[in-house]
Amino acid sequence: MSDLNSINFSGTDSYLQAAMSGLAARQKTIANNVANVDTPGFKASQVNFEDVLNKAVSTSKPGGPVNQSALDAAARTTSLVDSTSSRSDGNNVDIDQQMEMLSEANLNYSALTQVMSTRLGILRSVIKGQ
Repeated sequence: MSDLNSINFSGTDSYLQAAMSGLAARQKTIANNVANVDTPGFKASQVNFEDVLNKAVSTSKPGGPVNQSALDAAARTTSLVDSTSSRSDGNNVDIDQQMEMLSEANLNYSALTQVMSTRLGILRSVIKGQ
């Protein structure tokens, strides 16, 4: 089986893969935030990969190469939430907001998984000549 990083994807496939990497990082970050909801002084983190993808799509040349590793790494970048805490212990995790964001991330990841699966199915059919 080939290493996923050694496969050359089309631009669309690269962007789908980066979006999935970003969503997976978002899910992991939200899980960490939820796990630390009762930790005094803890500051929530977030993953905002949409801007990275928009910039990559808008600046890429059609059919041009995509640096998948760099795109994936940029999509997985986390940042601290700068909002001040209304809690006396200094923690700024809003559990309701985190659970809503987790549900959205799970739904989006599932949808992208289906899109990627369909694209791979089409490629498989073309390769087999069906």
